[in-house]
Amino acid sequence: MTPRETILSAINLYLKDNLISEGFTFSESQLLFKRKLKNGFIQQIKFTGNLRNYAEGMIRYGEQYDVVCNFYKKWTKDNFPNSIPTEYLECNYSAFTGMNKNLRTGNDYEFWNCDSKKIMETIWSNYLNHGKLFFEDNNSWEKLSKLVPSNQKTDSLILADKLKEAKQEAEYNITEFIKHYGSYDQMDQQGKGIVNSEKERIEYIEKRL
Repeated sequence: MTPRETILSAINLYLKDNLISEGFTFSESQLLFKRKLKNGFIQQIKFTGNLRNYAEGMIRYGEQYDVVCNFYKKWTKDNFPNSIPTEYLECNYSAFTGMNKNLRTGNDYEFWNCDSKKIMETIWSNYLNHGKLFFEDNNSWEKLSKLVPSNQKTDSLILADKLKEAKQEAEYNITEFIKHYGSYDQMDQQGKGIVNSEKERIEYIEKRL
């Protein structure tokens, strides 16, 4: 079997029914499980393959957890047309601390020389013990707004209708940037040659005000 046929067979035999029972749907073409919440958040578990995979010697795949929101991408594009919109949300990944990595090679599982059933049982166990908590930790704008300071934290506060806190967060970040760099001119100097210069980052925050 090809590497893709190998991972697909393992998913269908040992994992798919379990995740479907949790409310996920599965796309074979994308190797993607997803579950949509009422607030528009889409919880995803996607299997990605190593670029060097080949049928007779290396079949490595790993699972990737994400939360996406198509509304957020549209909202960003409509309100801040000069920014680069994305549907991927910044998340708190602390729930995965202590997860079982015994069968992993880096971020992947090696299906060539390891029992597929055992790998899928490990992935399912990690979902039950860590993945479910990850999705619970990142299932609302209010929860995302408690993350470390970032542009998306301000957006999360806005979308959670915490406008006073969003304003305070944006003003705080601007103050800290000015305190660190001293002036906009110095930001320009340090940002030369960098696509996302510090000045561009602070302008992104200022637009939120």
